[in-house]
Amino acid sequence: MFCRFQACALSAATLCVTLLSAGQADASSASAAGRLLHASSHSPAYALASVNGTAEKRQETAAGPKWLTLADLSNPKSSTATPLALAMPVNGDEIKGQGNEPKPSSFSPGGVIYAPQAPLGQGYLGDVEPNGTFATATPIPGTNQVVRGNLFPNGDVDFYSFTAAAGDRVYAAMMTSFSAGSSTDSQMSLFASDGTTLIEFDDDNGSFASLSSSIAGATIPAAGTYYLRINDFTAGTTSERPYELHFRLQSGAPTPEVESNDTPATANVLPANGWVSGTRNPAAATEQDWYSFSLNAGDTVYLSLDTDPERDGVVWNGRLGIALFGDAANQILVVDDAGTGDVSPNPNIPSEALFMTVKTAGTYFAFVDSASAAVGGPTATYTLSVSVHPATNEGVNCTTYTSTDVPKTIGPGTGLVSSVITVPGNPRIADVDVDIVLNHALMGDIDAHLRSPAGNDNGLFTDIGASATGGQAQMNVVFDDEAGIPPSFTVLSGVQYKPELAYRLAWFDGEDAGGTWTLDLRDDTAGANGGTLTSWSLRICEAPPPPTCPPGTASTTVYSTDFESGAAGFTHGGTADEWELGLPASPATTTANPLAAFTTCNSGTNCWKTDLDNTYNVSSSQDLLSPNIDLSGLVAPIVVNWAQRYQMESANFDHLFVDFQQAGGATPVRLFEFLDATMTNAAGNPATNIGASAGWAQMSRRADSLAGLNSELRFHVDSDTTVNFQGLAIDDVSVTGCRALSADLAITKTDGVTSAVPGGSVTYTITGSNAGPDAVTGATIADTFPASETCTWTCVGAGGGTCTAAGSGNINDAVNLPSGGSVTYTASCAISAAASGTLTNTATINSAIADPNPVNNSATDSDVLTPQADLAITKTDGVTTAVPGGSVTYTITGSNAGPSNAPGSTIADTFPASETCTWTCVGAGGGTCTAAGSGNISDAVNLPAGASVTYTASCAISAAATGTLSNTATITGSVTDPTPGNNSATDTDTLTPQVDLSITKTDGVASVVAGGSTVYTITASNAGPSIAPASTVADTFPATLTCTWTCAGAGGGTCTAAGSGNINDTVNLPAGGSTTHTANCTVSAAASGSIANTATVAAAAGVTDTNPANNSATDTDSVLLPGALAVSPTSINFGSIAVGSSSAAQTVTLSNTGGSPLQVTAITAATAPFASSGGSCGAVPFALAAGASCTLDYMFSPTASGPASQNLTVTSNAGNGAIALSGTGVVGVIGVLSATIDFGGQLVGTSSQLALTILNTGGGPLQVTAITPAAAPFAEVAGGTCGAVPFALAAGANCTVLYSFTPTAAGMFSQVITITSDVGTATATLSGEGLAGLVDTVELDVLSPWSSLLLLMLLGLTAAMATRRYV
Repeated sequence: MFCRFQACALSAATLCVTLLSAGQADASSASAAGRLLHASSHSPAYALASVNGTAEKRQETAAGPKWLTLADLSNPKSSTATPLALAMPVNGDEIKGQGNEPKPSSFSPGGVIYAPQAPLGQGYLGDVEPNGTFATATPIPGTNQVVRGNLFPNGDVDFYSFTAAAGDRVYAAMMTSFSAGSSTDSQMSLFASDGTTLIEFDDDNGSFASLSSSIAGATIPAAGTYYLRINDFTAGTTSERPYELHFRLQSGAPTPEVESNDTPATANVLPANGWVSGTRNPAAATEQDWYSFSLNAGDTVYLSLDTDPERDGVVWNGRLGIALFGDAANQILVVDDAGTGDVSPNPNIPSEALFMTVKTAGTYFAFVDSASAAVGGPTATYTLSVSVHPATNEGVNCTTYTSTDVPKTIGPGTGLVSSVITVPGNPRIADVDVDIVLNHALMGDIDAHLRSPAGNDNGLFTDIGASATGGQAQMNVVFDDEAGIPPSFTVLSGVQYKPELAYRLAWFDGEDAGGTWTLDLRDDTAGANGGTLTSWSLRICEAPPPPTCPPGTASTTVYSTDFESGAAGFTHGGTADEWELGLPASPATTTANPLAAFTTCNSGTNCWKTDLDNTYNVSSSQDLLSPNIDLSGLVAPIVVNWAQRYQMESANFDHLFVDFQQAGGATPVRLFEFLDATMTNAAGNPATNIGASAGWAQMSRRADSLAGLNSELRFHVDSDTTVNFQGLAIDDVSVTGCRALSADLAITKTDGVTSAVPGGSVTYTITGSNAGPDAVTGATIADTFPASETCTWTCVGAGGGTCTAAGSGNINDAVNLPSGGSVTYTASCAISAAASGTLTNTATINSAIADPNPVNNSATDSDVLTPQADLAITKTDGVTTAVPGGSVTYTITGSNAGPSNAPGSTIADTFPASETCTWTCVGAGGGTCTAAGSGNISDAVNLPAGASVTYTASCAISAAATGTLSNTATITGSVTDPTPGNNSATDTDTLTPQVDLSITKTDGVASVVAGGSTVYTITASNAGPSIAPASTVADTFPATLTCTWTCAGAGGGTCTAAGSGNINDTVNLPAGGSTTHTANCTVSAAASGSIANTATVAAAAGVTDTNPANNSATDTDSVLLPGALAVSPTSINFGSIAVGSSSAAQTVTLSNTGGSPLQVTAITAATAPFASSGGSCGAVPFALAAGASCTLDYMFSPTASGPASQNLTVTSNAGNGAIALSGTGVVGVIGVLSATIDFGGQLVGTSSQLALTILNTGGGPLQVTAITPAAAPFAEVAGGTCGAVPFALAAGANCTVLYSFTPTAAGMFSQVITITSDVGTATATLSGEGLAGLVDTVELDVLSPWSSLLLLMLLGLTAAMATRRYV
């Protein structure tokens, strides 16, 4: 690798970028040394002592490629190099205040406007030049942004503005380690709203690179607009190309940390705003603060640590990290700017800033501690802001292509390993990212290059990662120009890096990606180490489509050339000018300062190049100018397209840019500018010199500010006095703009008639056309039809015209009309039947495009309206005959067949005198009429075309009516009726009288009792509709009945008022009338079986009965015997029942043994000690059907001893019954089995037991409530059966109480025991005698054995005698 990408000087300030294993931060043991790697600046002797560009370039040429890192300032391949497990940040940092820019970049004209670029990945903003003052500051919208800018040319200053509220905190940091300029030494100032009052300043608190800047936690004093100024430390002689400014504005208050959070497992979850506060307290190795947060793949995170949030000057050396990464996913990547901030006169405000883009989604950790365990305490406070910038596609149609020829073995030893990917089609690249997964025992041995199908061979990295075996051996990295940082740690797993140093994946942008891509891996150190390329892939995003012209304009190509026919008006000139037109013929070289191959044009065989067969000249300043490109009359977007291929020396020395400017050079718009490092590299061992290159790339840039102006393209290259390369090649130039469209639109409309009938229809033909010259997209054809028309329409195009195929209602259609095209609408419109006057409407056509002849943009059609209406009426009742006294219902319908409405029409109908009518009316289809009426009809109606009104006339016919019924309905109107013959309708019916006589007969029962009676109701009626005079009602009664009757009429019916015997009565029955005969009949006592008889009704001669089936009615009853009451049993003896208790219930059954029901009307109530306890009979009175029975239940509950009885009587309509109740109340009797319990003689000191037996000799139970307690020498002992007092004794039962006698002295003893119960008391006497011993106390221990034996025998004999005495 070579130092030309950045200055190879080192910062004199200390930079600490550290990797820690999780859980081992601050470890002090020797075993932790391999996991806590600390790198700081080494001797400044390694720094370049001269800023002479030529000398520096000569050193590069003579000494060959060289890589300087903070981890090892000696040759990293040297055998004397100290092996470290982690290579520290690979950005070469300059000596502060020194640079190697040989000359100012004065070629850039003042006031250059930079053309809009493609969107930057991660959603980054770009600085907008000029922004060198606070008045021209580039706005930073929102509160969380990343801006990519350039401090270029030398001395450039960038201002950014943002709005903030009082108390907000500003976190901002620079990432300059990707700069291809001569410096990475930035300075940052925060200014108040006046743009001049300094709030905070920082010089060197950043870590990427070590002389970059960081402000953390600066407080906003008041609401307003504030400014950040970015400049290089060495004003006017150095540049930073590019830098990235990370900006975060925090509002409110940070969330305090919650201890204990000293491990990943106990990490605090970051709040949504990523802002926390904490304290490194106590000062201990174990005091670490961990915070967890989630990231998606490709997210970039910005961590900013403020170690003096109070701004009180109390500072401490904090360390900031992100975790976990590495081969085992257990590494903390930390930064530690060991200084304590800037020195006087600037405030002493230290901070830390860390950026990282992650490859995979997951949970990550922010880490805060100090490199020294002794640092900390209650004043070691901080705030931490963590900001996430989500990944954003840099282009469209992003697609990943993966190699299929892996795995590939790398090494051991030196050599080249290649793997390929074939991309189908020809997607044009807007962005390309490279994903590499490999392992290697010595990661620092690998150089990686990517070769495109076009032959561009550009580096990705050289010797990054561990510089000795035993370190991190896994690479799982995405290389992306928009990643947060270039490779800065030896950890290469799970991260996304920019390509190393000044390599640029952007050099592939604009190429056609189709074809074979090659990844070249060179193992450049001999030795027994190697590895494997596991996989790699390309993610290619395509360029977005070109911008579209605004409405009313069309894109037009103002200028286009592929140079195949010559220079196309291009001219060139300048110092040492070598622009040539033709086919490039400059092959690749591998010598020092190698050239890339330039041997093709983008298309064809003619293109421009700065010297077709060689490099551009040294000390040149040469321009290729297009002819004038007239943009008069054009509006934005103005798009400039060209193809380019280039290879340049660093923009520190040589320059390339493309401007689009007014003819003569005014108001240039910078379309492209080369700001990168020298496009060469040396890789592998032995080293291979490789010329990097970009293109052929198709470039598209906007230059909208030049719309309407006469303009030109300027392709510029200039160079210094040494080292030159292929330069710039140009092909296929075009410029497009948007011109105002012009089209002569016209419209015609006709329905082919001059008059129309309301309620009819017309058909319009409407044609819109375009006579050119331009096509029109989105023209509008409109026709608002009169309210009296209802239209549907279809449309067809001709000559390429398009329109909506069909619709209804008004026309308001967007159409496309190429020049010469047309669209034709056919509108079928129904005219409202109520329409009057004239139909007039207008169709129009218009668009956003200018119309040179607007007079023909509308067309009108008019028709005179002439109304007509065909009125008609119908009338029918649906029958041809009618019945006097009945009714008919006429349906009378008046209608209008149109086509016009007929308001104010009249419908009339005069009904015959024998009819009494009421009517209702409903309209249909919009017809209206009077809702209801009675009598004749003479109604004013409104009948729209197609409408009708329908009358329903319900007419009652007089019962006396004769002959025929005939009447006529008519309809008349004020509108011309083309067919008057249907304006009346007549209905005729013949009258035929009819009646419906009927008779009913019933006595309301199904049986009668012999000797009883029954009452018949005989009703004759006439359901009409006619009257029935002189009708006959007859009923001949059976011989077993003796009857008298009465009769009453209803509804006009008449009959004989009374009679006896059979009925044969002449009655008059008008329609709806009736007569009712009531016959009271006595049943013979001898009757049996059943009784049946029939009543009839008959109409007089000449009257038709329409339903003779109901002219007779029969009633039949069965004859029953009288009912008879039986009681069983007639007496109940409950026997002996204990007083206070109740007997079981006993049942008496009542039965009806007769042939007809009986009614029990009374039962004597049982009185104490007897009581009713239920049964099935229920409450009196109740009925018993023939053969039925029910039960009565009784109980006996004596309250005193002795016999009891009661006689009950059951009373019914079929005789009475008697029930005798009896029973005896009994009680218990207390007693004892023996009145004396004699224990007899008992030796003093000994005991015996006897039982007292308690008896119940009565007929009922008793309750023992007390027993006299025994007194010494007597005692009650356990073993008796009576149990504890109180207790019960059933009748005839007994139990025992056990007593003991234990005399303590000689003599007679007795005690009376009283047993108390609820039925009386009983007593028993306890008695016994205490006996003294026969022998005094003897000292047994002085007796001889024989004496002792004799004494025992005597005692035994005495005891036996005593016992015998009392048995």
